[in-house]
Amino acid sequence: MRYLLLFVFLFTHSFAQASKKVYYKTFNAIDADNAKFNELLQKKFIQKMESMGYQIVELDKDTKTNLRTAKDGDLYLEGFYETSKRINPSIYIQIYDPAKGYLVDALSLEDLSLEGVVLDESEIKETQEERINNLISRLENKIRANPQKKEMQSNIETELLSKDVSQNRDFILKPKTLDQEVKEVFKLFEEQEVVTATRSKTKLKDAPAAIYVITAEQIRQRGYRTLSDALHDLPGFDFQHNYGIYPEIVMQRGLVGEPNRTLVYIDGIPNNNINDGYAAQGSIRFPLANVERIEVVSGPASSLYGANAFNGIINVITKDGESSPGNHVQVMYGSYESNFRNVGRSVDFSSRGSIKGTDKESIYTYSLAAYYYQTEGPNMGGISDLRRAEKNPYKTLDKYNASYAFEYEACGQMCFPDTSSIGYGWSKTYNNSPEKTYNVTARFNMGNLRFETINWQYLQGEGTFASGFEQLDTKERGLETNNYDLRNNARRLGVIMGISTPQGLGGSNWDFSSNTVAVGYLREFSEKLSLDSEMLIRTSAVLNTSHEYVPTKGYDSPEVYYTPQNWDVVKGYSREDYSYQAEEKLQYTHNRNYNTIVGVGIRYDMPQKDYGSVEKYKYTNYSAYIQQYIQPVDKIAITLGYRYDDNTVYSSTRNPRIGIVYKPSDDLTLKFLVGSGFRAPTTKELFSGTTSRKPNPDLQPEKLQSYEMGIGYRFMKKSYFTAQAFYNKVSHLILLTNTTDTVPINGVDPRNGTWYQNQNLGIARIYGTEISNNSEVTKKLVLNTNYTYNKGEYTNLPASLTSSPSTKGFFGDDPVFDFYNEVYQKLTVSPTSSSGNKTVPSTGPMPNIATHKANVGLTYMILIDFSIYLGLSYVDVRRNIGTSPQRTTPGYKFFKVNLRKDNFLYQNMYLSLLINNATNEQFFDPGIRSASGGYYPTMHPLERRNLWFTLGYKF
Repeated sequence: MRYLLLFVFLFTHSFAQASKKVYYKTFNAIDADNAKFNELLQKKFIQKMESMGYQIVELDKDTKTNLRTAKDGDLYLEGFYETSKRINPSIYIQIYDPAKGYLVDALSLEDLSLEGVVLDESEIKETQEERINNLISRLENKIRANPQKKEMQSNIETELLSKDVSQNRDFILKPKTLDQEVKEVFKLFEEQEVVTATRSKTKLKDAPAAIYVITAEQIRQRGYRTLSDALHDLPGFDFQHNYGIYPEIVMQRGLVGEPNRTLVYIDGIPNNNINDGYAAQGSIRFPLANVERIEVVSGPASSLYGANAFNGIINVITKDGESSPGNHVQVMYGSYESNFRNVGRSVDFSSRGSIKGTDKESIYTYSLAAYYYQTEGPNMGGISDLRRAEKNPYKTLDKYNASYAFEYEACGQMCFPDTSSIGYGWSKTYNNSPEKTYNVTARFNMGNLRFETINWQYLQGEGTFASGFEQLDTKERGLETNNYDLRNNARRLGVIMGISTPQGLGGSNWDFSSNTVAVGYLREFSEKLSLDSEMLIRTSAVLNTSHEYVPTKGYDSPEVYYTPQNWDVVKGYSREDYSYQAEEKLQYTHNRNYNTIVGVGIRYDMPQKDYGSVEKYKYTNYSAYIQQYIQPVDKIAITLGYRYDDNTVYSSTRNPRIGIVYKPSDDLTLKFLVGSGFRAPTTKELFSGTTSRKPNPDLQPEKLQSYEMGIGYRFMKKSYFTAQAFYNKVSHLILLTNTTDTVPINGVDPRNGTWYQNQNLGIARIYGTEISNNSEVTKKLVLNTNYTYNKGEYTNLPASLTSSPSTKGFFGDDPVFDFYNEVYQKLTVSPTSSSGNKTVPSTGPMPNIATHKANVGLTYMILIDFSIYLGLSYVDVRRNIGTSPQRTTPGYKFFKVNLRKDNFLYQNMYLSLLINNATNEQFFDPGIRSASGGYYPTMHPLERRNLWFTLGYKF
């Protein structure tokens, strides 16, 4: 029996010993590799682990991947060494608990260094074997002294995080406490790595550009649902909301016009519409539930990204399966109106992770996200301010007949509007802002091979894009023959009386889609040299379901909504565009002070020439670029860039840039930037025509010259302040303007008597300042503020213009100019016309941009898993375009609240409540394009108070 018990003891003891397993990653050299030292270190390490009874398994992937592989082990160890800087080699080891997935202890061995004290080498010199034995002995003591593998925070701080060698290395640390969580939200974001500014990893404070970052943590705590939500809280952006054909027109750094001067990228893949270049629809409202961060570059980046990287770049970076494994599912429900009318609902999920290949070496990573959202949208019914325009060339609201004034007041702003009414107005039955959208994004990586597909469809009403008397803004059911309720009986009565028909209204819809497939491969010739190859196939389309209901006569009575003879259905808006792109990017990193990027690319586009056209327009763009990063001394870094584009339409463009980053200290950064950009005329601007706009195939690219200075400063580790001052000059500016041309095109007369056309007009000069500050007020309270100042002016405007694109042109603004204009008109009377031409001032302020804007956000951590965010956006008064009968659009203060509770009811479940426009006030944006108060309203209303509940689960 004794022998049996002894055998059982020895068997179980040996089995227990054999079952202990240690995973480790081969020791790496910080400086030049020392093969002899490395071999000895590895040998001694393995001998010690085996003598302690561990089975040894070597891994060679990154830390996160290795930790997932090592989950069945007792320990996972990493180490690195340095042999050249001190008398004896320095060695550093990190001890991880694979079950917990984070660092629990650390140790290091360095020569003692005392300020002002010189130690005799003979007193401290050790042989390599003595040095290694010393460290291995300490490692054994640490492991044996901590069998429970508790986190030794003080050891990690003193032996690892406080060392200089840890600054450029990433470690997996324990999830934060409440105080640490707050610091993580506020963390030294200027140390974050960004990729958009230089197309390579760069610390934010070192990037040669003004760059702003929205992190996943900020998305979560502030309740951002889409990209547009996040951009509203950043400096430098202006918006014109119409909740329809363009949910919002986004303008960056004070440049007015169509939303095609900023590029939107998803994981570095372009997502603007192909035909018109717009950042609109599903691009600007890209869902954020599966997004790691948003990087926004302000200013021109054409030297790297080419056409349309004109005034900035927005790069949405989604979560990947390697750094952010996990899954989530969430649902959202809310309403734009009280009592949960005009509801909205969404569902989305994501799945991210990695799969080990059959060869046990390759790792496949994946990230898949899907999103669906449907809403009736905000109700703008009955919002109006319409007046009859006096028949004078200026149509000012300050001069109208007394009878009209009396009618206006007596009827409460709108009695019988017709085509002579100006201002803005929508019917009481408005339901023109429905939205139905989906988004599917998927990323797959197999080693250095990557694949990504981005797909969205965006179905929406026309919104407030057009005034309600120009486009019917109601979708209404027709007669339901088997239904005898009040609504159907009233329609029957109307049919009998001859004032109605069984048909209803289909509403006005503009439906878009976008699909992109990207394949890339990174070939690494060495640690210093790599070649990145990428191919893209894209389609963007206006779907054939797009249509408009328009009145055939003036909006003179409500009966237009019920009598088909008073309205038409306009169809044929379908348009499908294709783009093919290939790029090769060679990167050489000689050392941390010298980096070169060289790239070549080709893009072949096939957009349709016009809505409903079968004719394709084809053009090719060849490009080559180079970027050189040089750090001649520790405190100065220089980035030089140059790009050449050759296009089959507008010939060639050349775009250089230079960025100098000077860091007098660790806390202070100064930036000096000079750059250029160009925006190619879009297919829509070149070839597209409507009943009011004619094409212009002779357009030339817009060109921009930019000068900028920036400063970044951290105060006592509690606050980080940045300021950017810039001057932009834009020439060959493309603007839509009213011409004097009345000649019919294909037998069609211009809708407004004369044609509108996109033309190269004058010069735009813009001065601006962007200031941002992020502060940790207390351990639980973080304050984010930013301020934007913009002032823009048009110069060199041609006298041939019939209306000014600036804020000038209102009758009575300048009596001297009014007199000159009357004389000019009399002198330009033609034999075939009793009236002459108008002219415009040659200079004038740019319209629609608020001179002053500010955002303030407070994030308060009530508990470690319960936060509240309060946000306030201030927008100053905006001067309207000279064609608008309303001179200014009032400013506003938009207040929002987001409450977020993690671990709600169950672990990993979360609940949030977002309230927009919490004060429930009616705000307005300036009208778009001419904003004449006819087809284009003078102002667009913003959403009233709306609230949204989100319930989700992470697993």
